[in-house]
Amino acid sequence: MTIITANQLRTKWASWMRRVAKGERVTVTYHGKPVATMGPPEAVTEHDSSVAETSVKEMLAYRDRMNLTLGPDLTIKQLISEGRRD
Repeated sequence: MTIITANQLRTKWASWMRRVAKGERVTVTYHGKPVATMGPPEAVTEHDSSVAETSVKEMLAYRDRMNLTLGPDLTIKQLISEGRRD
């Protein structure tokens, strides 16, 4: 694994991204201490997707059991609009 400083990453970002995209793993240090590791994404396995599907089903079942709603006349769109600044 290659070790680089945060400054090296900042000044040569595109070059390091190309290397990571080719499969290289890189540890980034800041003041001599490791702060991040970059590498290509892990392949998603069948197990990972089934865990995610199970989690979503459990969250929806919990919502239904607890009768959680936004309110009788409140929508997600309204909440998003309310949070935006003009």
